[in-house]
Amino acid sequence: MHRIAAVAGGGLFGGLWLLGCGSSAVLDDGASGGAGGAASASSTESTTAGTGGQGPLCFRTHDELSVVVNTWDGLTLGCTSGAAETQGTFEYDGVLTYDGAGQITLDSCPPGANCAPQVSTVSFEAKGLQPYLPSGMFAKLIVTTEQPGGCDETFFVLNLPEWGGVPNPVTAAPRLWLAGVDGTLDLPQGLPYYAEKRAYGCVSPASTRDYGLAFISNEDPAKFVEVGMGYPGSLEQGPGDTWIISDLRSFDSGAANDTGTWTYWIAQPFPPD
Repeated sequence: MHRIAAVAGGGLFGGLWLLGCGSSAVLDDGASGGAGGAASASSTESTTAGTGGQGPLCFRTHDELSVVVNTWDGLTLGCTSGAAETQGTFEYDGVLTYDGAGQITLDSCPPGANCAPQVSTVSFEAKGLQPYLPSGMFAKLIVTTEQPGGCDETFFVLNLPEWGGVPNPVTAAPRLWLAGVDGTLDLPQGLPYYAEKRAYGCVSPASTRDYGLAFISNEDPAKFVEVGMGYPGSLEQGPGDTWIISDLRSFDSGAANDTGTWTYWIAQPFPPD
């Protein structure tokens, strides 16, 4: 893993990428805590040889995110087969349990209800993603799958301050615990952020375009971070609430009908020992 060190200045130059709010990040080879980070992807390329005076070479990565959701009411959501068998946006509330190895279970039988367990599972994998998810908390799971051409999939874990009149045993604070997005910049309603592509200002092949991604708080748009493709970033939301972000890939072919390839994750860091 790589460490993020705040420095003055901004802009993409060598290893320096603008983070927004007057700060930027430099990556080095030190150890890191938190949710993990992808400082360089397992599959990367400099997208053009370039010549003097053209600016820095674009750094392109091709890492992916996979997610499969099996809901308690019989749906299978995700794009692992290359197609979205069920399309739309789906929400489930429940008590969350995390196994620490990429599988979430969510029991949607409300507190005090006389019902059998209503268990949904979420299996996910992405480079560097090691989220902090306290088991036993009340959470809302939002899943979207769409087939606009390719298959787009997203999933989000949000904190529920209370459920069925019972306070959340972990925290009552609003919080984004986890986000995984593959294929789209369009997000469902009810999230605390939105994402935009930002031009690199680097050299790409004539027919393609490479970007970084900006993550902007809905509550305070002046609070944002720009993350370069293949690099991590972070954005503090408040006490005990920091988003660790990894832009796994963000580019398009330049064709008129190409909506782009956008893949990233957001997670909470592990608390200090």
